[in-house]
Amino acid sequence: MNHVESHLMSDTKQFPGTSAEAAPMASGCPFHAAATAPDFAILREHPLHPPEQLKDLRQRPGPTKVRLWDGSETWIATHYEDVREVLADPRFSTVTTRPGYPFVSQQRRDVLVNGRPNFTFMDPPDHTKFRRTMARMFTVERFSRMRPFVQTVVDDLFDAMERKGAPANFVDDFALQVPVRVLAQLVGIPKEGQELFLQAGKDRFDLSGDATLSHGSGEVLWNYLDSLLAENERTPGDGDEVITRLVVDQIATGKFSRDDAILVINQLLVAGFDTTASTITMGTLALLENPDQFAKLKSDQAAVENAVHEILRYASVLQFHSSRVAREDVEVGGKLIKAGEGMLALLHAANRDPAEFPEPDKFDIERHAAHHVAFSYGIHQCLGQSLARLELQVVFSTLAKRFPNLRLVKPLNEIEFAAHSLAYGPHEFQIEW
Repeated sequence: MNHVESHLMSDTKQFPGTSAEAAPMASGCPFHAAATAPDFAILREHPLHPPEQLKDLRQRPGPTKVRLWDGSETWIATHYEDVREVLADPRFSTVTTRPGYPFVSQQRRDVLVNGRPNFTFMDPPDHTKFRRTMARMFTVERFSRMRPFVQTVVDDLFDAMERKGAPANFVDDFALQVPVRVLAQLVGIPKEGQELFLQAGKDRFDLSGDATLSHGSGEVLWNYLDSLLAENERTPGDGDEVITRLVVDQIATGKFSRDDAILVINQLLVAGFDTTASTITMGTLALLENPDQFAKLKSDQAAVENAVHEILRYASVLQFHSSRVAREDVEVGGKLIKAGEGMLALLHAANRDPAEFPEPDKFDIERHAAHHVAFSYGIHQCLGQSLARLELQVVFSTLAKRFPNLRLVKPLNEIEFAAHSLAYGPHEFQIEW
């Protein structure tokens, strides 16, 4: 996750405020003299806040046009209500092959256009087939039963960290390992397969890397899952793991092909670990940079559920995932979006909209933020959000109890962040206690 080493210009200390791929700007101004739209900003001026450009554009009513890396223009929605409206409106399509679909980088375009199918980028009824199957498997009750296992994972990782001694690499030694182990248990992935989906997730989420890396690691994971499913088909089990249920309930009954099942598992593994790990790291940084809020959590363990909602809102690690293209003319926020025009519904901008969240740049674990859109909105919102919240609750309640004196080895401004990752966060950082 946010530790991919191949990012280009991903260090937030560069602060130019625009995409690395964009054309040069005159005198550092975010607007081109001859252009009608500003370059879309990717790099951040402050590591814990979205680009200032988004705040500036939110001063304007409705969506605004920006220029992407390839010179094309697309709309972006930065207002909370506009973002929710776009994500809930079936007149906006997620299909990447539709003309006008906005790609935030060349790597993203190459991965989505040339890669394996992904039901996230399908419209109904194709999307419905996969989502309905996953919804039946991923219930709140099922995830709740995993709490003891999640607690064991967190305790074991913290035990290992303490035995090894400070300083510890919080990203590699802890944050990445929690969702990897939890998802492996949920799906039924043996230990030897866990590194495969971890690497595939790293490569897929890096917007600035070589698309061939993403294709390569993605194919390795796909082939591994194919062999794992084939083995389960020969000797089907009776457990509750996702692989077993897909084989018994879907493949054996003819409802799914093996490729359909791989698509579901692949999406769950790759998408589920990176965002959760990034939120663990960003939430930890937010707490350490706001010691008054960390003190509140340490003194009141019951506050963790609300604190997790605020961490999700404040971190909003999924930066550029919600791309859409209008299937027909649509009015959003008083602006006419014509058929074939692209739209970026920016979750991290919506979660910092002062009209919805007063003093949005303030980190406040007592804030009522449960209506955030960190998990997206509409029919494409994250099906695993209950599990992600459970993981985060266990992580931060345990962190507050076991490491009350936790601190960064280096100051925040010396930590490098993966600015060009779909899931934003630090490459790594050291902690001591």
